[in-house]
Amino acid sequence: MASLFRSLVVALSATLVLAGCITTNGGSRENFAALPPEVASTRSERDVAAILARNSRNPSWTARAVRIAERLNASREWTGEFHKQETKWRVIAVNSRITNFQSFPGDIAKTGYHIILHGGLFSGANLGDAELAGVIGHAMVHEMLDDTRFAADSEATAEKPTLTASVRKGTASPEQKAALQSAAAGKLATVSYTEKMEIAADRHAMLLMAGAGYHPRAYITAWEKLGKSAEAMKTHPLSTRRWAEMRKNLQNAISTYDKAARLTAKPQQRQTRPVQRASQKPGAAAKPAPGAVAKPESAPAAVPAAKPQQGGTIDWGL
Repeated sequence: MASLFRSLVVALSATLVLAGCITTNGGSRENFAALPPEVASTRSERDVAAILARNSRNPSWTARAVRIAERLNASREWTGEFHKQETKWRVIAVNSRITNFQSFPGDIAKTGYHIILHGGLFSGANLGDAELAGVIGHAMVHEMLDDTRFAADSEATAEKPTLTASVRKGTASPEQKAALQSAAAGKLATVSYTEKMEIAADRHAMLLMAGAGYHPRAYITAWEKLGKSAEAMKTHPLSTRRWAEMRKNLQNAISTYDKAARLTAKPQQRQTRPVQRASQKPGAAAKPAPGAVAKPESAPAAVPAAKPQQGGTIDWGL
C-alpha cells in the first residue's frame, strides 16, 4: 500500500495560459532580472528531490492533502481570478518535524508546481481539514501569482545590485548572467514572502477555501497555530497589518462560503471533471463515468464546484 501512494500526485489542469506580464500585489513583474521560468523549474525539481531524500513521504497525509487540493482547484472561480490560468500541482506530505509548508515553481508541461507539507502541520499543529485547506490554498495562490520566483529574484538582485544593473543594461557576460541566476535559484527553498504578497495570498486563499466548502474562520485558526512556528514565521511572516487585513477580509469570505453552501443544496447545478489515472491509456474511458469525480473512500461530502474549467483532468498519479 505504501508503494501505491509513493508517487501520489495531484495534477490540476485547465487550458488557457495567461500571457504577458503579471501585474499583482501592487507592482509589475514583466522584467525579472535574474530568474527565468526554466531555471526556476529546474532548480525547484532539485530542491524538492533534496527534501524527499531527507524526509520520507507520508501516504496517509498525502492522500488527505490531495483530496483537499482537488476541492480547492474546483473552486478557483470563486476568487474572481485564476479560473482561466493553466495549473498543474504536485502535492506531497512528508514525515518531518517542521511545522511549515513550501511551494515551488514548476513546468506545467511536466510535474507542475510543487507543494510540500511538512509533518508538523499534521502531528504538531494538528490542523483540521478546513485549516489544511487554508494552508494549501495559500501555497497555491503564491504559485499562481508567481510569488516564489519573484521573491527569490528580488532577494538575489537586492544582494547583488551592481551585477543586476549590468544584466538589466545588457552589458553582463554570459558567466555573470549565470551567476545571478544561480544566486536567485538558490533562494527558492528559503524565500521569505513580503507582507504585500502574504496579504494578497491570504485574501485569495480565503475565497478559494470558502468556495470549496471550508469555512474561512478556519483560516484564522490555522495561522494562529502557524504563528507559533519559527519556521513558518521565517517564510510567511505575520505582521500586525497582515492580521488586520486577514480579519477584514473574513466577512467577504464568509459571504462566499454562504453562497457556495446554497449551491450545495442544488446538486443538479454541480459539474465536475472526470479523473484519469496515470496508468490509464490515453483515450480510454475514465472511471467513474465522465461528469463525475472519483474520490477515495471516506472522501468529504459533496461541495459546490466552480463553473466548469476549460478542459483538463485530475490525475491522481497512481
